[in-house]
Amino acid sequence: MLKAGLFNLEFERWQDTEFGYRLRKLGVIRFFDFRAWVLHYKQEFTDKEKIIKHFYKEGKYAAKLLKYHPLFSVKLRTGFFPFFPLWKILYKHQLNSSKGAYIKGFLDEYFSKVK
Repeated sequence: MLKAGLFNLEFERWQDTEFGYRLRKLGVIRFFDFRAWVLHYKQEFTDKEKIIKHFYKEGKYAAKLLKYHPLFSVKLRTGFFPFFPLWKILYKHQLNSSKGAYIKGFLDEYFSKVK
């Protein structure tokens, strides 16, 4: 795990997934043990503005993950699909929804010049 560099602190979301991809690049094989417990803290949102911000960040860091690891499996995991430029057209009316915020965050990060 130390050789992989631990968690990338540039990510606020998707840290575990990004770390997993680096481990796989080093040849680490994963296996599942259904007796193991994993708990993810999920914040409960009641304020629509907070929900939108949350999903915008989810999309932003999903795109960042894809920039770091441009693999088909990452595209599937993050919701990227071959005709994703159509997102702007298809979800233009939903930009104030959680799905629209995710897509906007994804597109903003994906097309930014910074890796």
